[in-house]
Amino acid sequence: MRATRRSFLKKAVLNQTKDIIHCDIRKPSDFVLKLKQEGKCPGVILPYSKKKEEEIDVVLSGKEMRARNQNLQYPLQRVYVRAEGVDHMCVLANVQNSVKNFIEKVYFKEYVPGKPNYLTVPILITHF
Repeated sequence: MRATRRSFLKKAVLNQTKDIIHCDIRKPSDFVLKLKQEGKCPGVILPYSKKKEEEIDVVLSGKEMRARNQNLQYPLQRVYVRAEGVDHMCVLANVQNSVKNFIEKVYFKEYVPGKPNYLTVPILITHF
């Protein structure tokens, strides 16, 4: 029984349940106003090593990120950000919102299993 379960868990069927965010690499010509007119938002994948040189600037779908940002449990979920065919296992670190319902920037923190990962989690207090 356990052997069949292990073989099932190794199959690619489980990869279908991965939460994948598709994005493009941000070009120097992609200004924030241009992205706003196209309905997109900029983002950054912060590496585990905290080196500034290894940060990846990406462009995400603004509509998808607004929908994900409204979910209160989303900062605790692990997502895969796919940029140029490479999956980065990440957790949502910070979202900078503007007044007019436009996401100015999204920060993803790379998640490494088996190592200590420190995150700040927002807490919403509604009633006392």
